[in-house]
Amino acid sequence: MVRSINRPDYTIRIWKGELHDGQPDNREDNVEKLQETVQNSVQNLEEAETYLAEHAEEISAEERSQIEAKNENRRESIEGMRHEIRDEAQAQQQNPDA
Repeated sequence: MVRSINRPDYTIRIWKGELHDGQPDNREDNVEKLQETVQNSVQNLEEAETYLAEHAEEISAEERSQIEAKNENRRESIEGMRHEIRDEAQAQQQNPDA
């Protein structure tokens, strides 16, 4: 089991009961990575909705329910990532050298 403890400047990993210092946390491209992840999630959500619309009569109620639940999770994740993007962008503006 691997546990991570995130610190503002680096990540500590605990693996098999031993401490392993992580690499320094480079936050320069966090906003870019988060934006890319949001775009991918939105695309997956839209593709799943299109699939549901096109195959509504062919899929089981269970499959429909699973896809709808996954899409709800995607929506929640997208909202959280967008909030994190705003936080990261604000932190970069306040500390441009960090």
